[in-house]
Amino acid sequence: MASLANKVGIVTGGGTGIGRASALAMAKAGASLVIGNRNAKLGEEVVWAIEQADCRAVFQVTDVSKPDDARTLVERAVKEFGRLDLVFNNAGADGEQVPLHEQDIDKASVLFEVNIKGVFYCMKYEIEEMLRTGGGSMVYTRGIRVNAVGPGPVETLLFGGMPAVASVVNSPRGVSTGSQHKHEDTFTGPRQPQHVEIDENVNAAAERDDLNQLRAALAALTRERDVLTRTAAFLIKKRKSKQPMPLTTVRAPHTARAHREGFAGKPSRRRA
Repeated sequence: MASLANKVGIVTGGGTGIGRASALAMAKAGASLVIGNRNAKLGEEVVWAIEQADCRAVFQVTDVSKPDDARTLVERAVKEFGRLDLVFNNAGADGEQVPLHEQDIDKASVLFEVNIKGVFYCMKYEIEEMLRTGGGSMVYTRGIRVNAVGPGPVETLLFGGMPAVASVVNSPRGVSTGSQHKHEDTFTGPRQPQHVEIDENVNAAAERDDLNQLRAALAALTRERDVLTRTAAFLIKKRKSKQPMPLTTVRAPHTARAHREGFAGKPSRRRA
C-alpha cells in the first residue's frame, strides 16, 4: 500500500472482516483513523491493535443507518485529527438468503437503511468536510454485482431546473459514469470544480478478469456458430444441386478370373 502518512481516515464497519483488515493496513501505511462500528467491543479491539503497532486510532460507536451517527463520526475525525482525507465506507448488512418474493418486508428494510441510506448519510457528511480542505478519496464496498446501463446526467426539461445536476453536466471535466470502478464526481460550479475521488472496492481486478473470460467465451461460441452455419448452408446447397443417379444392371465379364471368383453371370448393382 502507498504511504498514507499525515492522512486522516474513517473506516465504517471497521470491527471485523474487510473493515478490520483495511483499518490495520491503512494504519500501518501511516494514516490516523477513526473506526466506526456498532459493536463497541470489536471496534475497541481494532483500535488497541493499531495502537500496539505505534499508530493512531480512536473508536466511535456508529450505526450508519442513523444520520446523526454518520455526522458525529465525521465530526470526531475533525476533532481528533483536524481534517478528513480519506474514507472507507465498508459497513453493510446481509439479508435472508431466500428468493426475493419470499423476503420479509421488515428484514429487507434493514438492508436499504444500512446499505443504501447508510452509504448516502456517510458520504453526505464526509464530502462536506473534504471539500472544506480541497478534496479527498472515498472507497466503498458493494455486495451485489449487477448489469446496468448508466448514461449519466442528461440535459432535459426534467433536470433543467436542478442547479446541482446542471453544474455537473456543464462542468469542463464532467462526471465519468458507467461500469468504471474509479471516477471523479463534481460537486461544485462549472468553472472551478473540486473533486472527490471515489473507488468501488469490490475486487475490481477479479471482476475484470471474469468479464474478459466471459467475453472470450462468447467470442469463441460466436465463431463456432458461424462456422457451423456456413457448413450447414454449404451441405444443404450441395445436396439440393446433386441429381440422383440411375441404377443399371451390369454383368461381370466371362473371364477365367471372373469364374474363379464366382462373379460370372451374376448381376451386380452399379451406378452408371
